[in-house]
Amino acid sequence: MDPNYVATSGGRVTIFGESFGTANSDATVKIADKDCPVISNTKSMIVCMAQAGTGMQLPVVVIIDGQSSAAVNIFNYAGPIVNDVEPANGAKEIAITVFGQNFGEETSDVVVTIGNKPCVISAWLGPQRLMCLTPDTTGKNLPIQVSVHGQKSEINPDVTFSYGDNRPQVVSITPTSGPVEGGNSVTIVGANLDSPMITVEFGEGNRATVTKRTENTIIIEKVPRCPITPPGLVVVVVKDDGEAVLGSSSFTYSYIAPSA
Repeated sequence: MDPNYVATSGGRVTIFGESFGTANSDATVKIADKDCPVISNTKSMIVCMAQAGTGMQLPVVVIIDGQSSAAVNIFNYAGPIVNDVEPANGAKEIAITVFGQNFGEETSDVVVTIGNKPCVISAWLGPQRLMCLTPDTTGKNLPIQVSVHGQKSEINPDVTFSYGDNRPQVVSITPTSGPVEGGNSVTIVGANLDSPMITVEFGEGNRATVTKRTENTIIIEKVPRCPITPPGLVVVVVKDDGEAVLGSSSFTYSYIAPSA
């Protein structure tokens, strides 16, 4: 098989063997319990498209006109890689976004750790991005690792998390949607949010009026009107003296058009 591994999002593989029939044969390939749709085949080679998945040493079976080969455990999905984290500093139980590769599927057994403590996953955002809540611990430059069905990423010394930071940061936004004309109330939760220099934008430049701010919350009583056409998803940008605060780019708000 070439290659004998692909990304967890899937990819093209070539299987070599004997008695694979002809281009007119009824050819099927299975990798574990998933079909690998056949693209082409000859008597000694089959090309198929492996679906998204996870795992190592998975069995491959070729079926030609109803006759099955013996299962051979030769296929692997690539292990996870951690490339970045945002924010890289903060307190316990804040949402962080981990960026990388091969984070599996939404239903995969995915585990994130900071140091040796679990960072509980709050949102799987695709094979290259996920969010988790920082554990109740302390320390500086703690390594972040992702495991997918037992395959654990190597420690990336350039991607760490440190506890203890007095910079403003956003943890959640509620609700995450509202009418296209705006006017509804939104609450932003985080830490160190009481600076008078903090502003909130629903889409770049679409500034909202901050009604109330405390150390841990910002209240917007009237969300501004949708800035895009057609209405849809915008990034909620929370800034402190013009600079985006920690975690701000992880949250979005959906403007919903009235139904017909």
